Order: sequence, then C-alpha cells, then structure tokens
Amino acid sequence: DIDANGIVNVSAKDLATKKEQKITITASGALSDDEIDKMMKDAEEHSSADSARKELIDAKNNADSLAYSTRKAVADLGDKVNSAKKQEIEDALSRLEEVAKGEDAASIKAEIEAVTKILHELSTQAYQQADSQQAPGGDSTVDTEATDVDDQNTDN
Repeated sequence: DIDANGIVNVSAKDLATKKEQKITITASGALSDDEIDKMMKDAEEHSSADSARKELIDAKNNADSLAYSTRKAVADLGDKVNSAKKQEIEDALSRLEEVAKGEDAASIKAEIEAVTKILHELSTQAYQQADSQQAPGGDSTVDTEATDVDDQNTDN
C-alpha cells in the first residue's frame, strides 16, 4: 500500500509456515519543508524573467510564422501585385527577420505590425484589381427555357 505521503508498506505471508514479514519503504530523498519553501521563493523571484522570456519566444515564433505565410501569400498572388509593393513587403520581411534575431520583444512586435499592415495593403490591392477585371463584363447572360430531354425521347 502507498499512503498519501509516498510511504510504501509491503507485507508477505508464507502460507506453509504461517510466518509474516512486513517492511516500510520511505523516500530517503524527500525534500524538507525548508527546501520546498526555498524553491517556491526562487520560482516567485524568477516569474517576471520567465514571463519576459516567454513573451520573447512567442514574438519570435509569431515573426517566423508571419514571414512564412507572407511569402506564401505573395507567391500565390503572383502578378496581381505590382513589383513596388512586392519589394516593400520583402524589405519589411528582411527587417522583421533581422529584428527577430535579437532579444527585444517590443521591437519584434513592432515589425510584426508593420509587416501585417503592408500585407493587408497588398491583399486589398490584389483583390481590388481582381474585382475590377471581372466587373466590365457587361450583360452577357442569355435567357432560355429549360426543356427536359427525357420528355423528348419518350415520343418515339
């Protein structure tokens, strides 16, 4: 049996001789209350540094993800976007990747916002261009009556 404190009680009984033996196993490496308190204080002291480190790592991951998805979007849009806008987004991505090599989460976030803004402009331009190409089609619809092919074949 294991109790709540992690102490194991083991017993064995020989059925032939009716002898019984018991042993109690306790963890010799258990932490004392002082050690636990010290670890708790250390964790509290380092929580702000841990939080800042997590924020930096999240910012770097977001930068990598945005760079990948932006390059993919630009490739998918192809010729729908002018070369000046493509160059602008490439320059912004280069700045983002350079800043992401550093340790300043605020700078990384600022570059992420800059790239996101340019990407939105680029997407808007591409979709407006696509809409303008589809719009001047004029009235090319033809009204006809539908006829059932099966009805025509049954007259034979």
